[in-house]
Amino acid sequence: MEAAEDVVVGGTVEPADVLDLLSNLVEKSLVVAHADGGRYDMLDTVRQYALEQLCQSGEEVSTRERHLAYFISLAERSAPRLAGSEQAVALHRLEAEEENVLCAHAFCVGSKCDAEQACRLVIAVKHYLFMRGQFALGYQLVNASISMDQAADSPRRCEALWVAGQICSYTGRYEEAERRLNASLAIAVILGDRRMMANAENFLALTSLGVGNVPAARLHCNEALRLARELGSKPEIAVAANALAQVSRLEGDLDNAEKLYREVVELATELDIGEFIALGMLGIAMVAISRGSSTQGCEMLKTALRLAIEIGSRPAELSALEVAAGLAALEGDAERFAVYFGAAQGQMLRAGIKRDPADQAFLDPLIARCRSALGETLFASAESTGRAMPFDQAIADARGWAATDRPGASRTDGRSS
Repeated sequence: MEAAEDVVVGGTVEPADVLDLLSNLVEKSLVVAHADGGRYDMLDTVRQYALEQLCQSGEEVSTRERHLAYFISLAERSAPRLAGSEQAVALHRLEAEEENVLCAHAFCVGSKCDAEQACRLVIAVKHYLFMRGQFALGYQLVNASISMDQAADSPRRCEALWVAGQICSYTGRYEEAERRLNASLAIAVILGDRRMMANAENFLALTSLGVGNVPAARLHCNEALRLARELGSKPEIAVAANALAQVSRLEGDLDNAEKLYREVVELATELDIGEFIALGMLGIAMVAISRGSSTQGCEMLKTALRLAIEIGSRPAELSALEVAAGLAALEGDAERFAVYFGAAQGQMLRAGIKRDPADQAFLDPLIARCRSALGETLFASAESTGRAMPFDQAIADARGWAATDRPGASRTDGRSS
């Protein structure tokens, strides 16, 4: 109703007319009201006829402009709610409106509207796309947006280039990521925007890790954390601390990694960002498993899995599945490791993403150990079973398994780094 009131008013249609008009369409079975009364649908044949009438009316462009404005506003209002107690509700709302958002963006790009509008829309929905694992779609949208003519030092362009760099980092396009992120950083420096400088430095760290340059990654992380602490911005501090924890874990400095992950959990708890609470706990779990402590690893995994499922974060669920695989390997269950590892691999292939180098380093020795324990044929069979498993089924299985009393679950082989 709110969308209809914003989009269709004009000409002879007043806001007060919208409810009656919709009711008439429902009565004539041209529009279907959802049971909860919150949304309306129409059959594709009716939609096509309506679109033809709109095109002939001479009001198509003005209507699409109002449609674009409404969904930019909706996406921008929803974006802050994607990190907090309303996260699940905001995700559900954007999921329901995904086709509208895509339609609005396509019009903006196709009609060569203001490039800032295209960037605003993709910036606002990027976290939704990340949480739903839609990196290929995000790559398409953001590249279409930044290819439009716009001011070279626009704040929106700066942030859109950062989003492009994020996506390229996650999907293993490291050279392109570096170009996008350095371009974003250059604009941020011109603008004096230290928040965006910190954001760009964080993902330049991931890009450096991706090409194997660990010293450069640490320099970028330290700079990002310095900028975030100067700003006193707790969300940016949490992101930077998590990135530096990943580098520390890759370098084998488990004590510093755990300290940083605990800071992430503390900050995310204070900010009520469930996804980052889960990711910080999963980092602690990987440290515990690397030290040989299944008890701490399992406790962190159970809480993180619950949070990831509640908020519907695919990245957190994927990381949790990898932690579950690591826990299974620690407890001597090589077949379960192969199944969960295979399920994680399958999801990464479907989403088109590349594993974080620190997480790959966590898994590599476990892969070798479990492959040796099972033999190549049995390991390949179990991994194939996992790849074929629906991801939600794999997550549910891991959650149930983590909650059980298992023969190897009490193992604590002591602290080592």
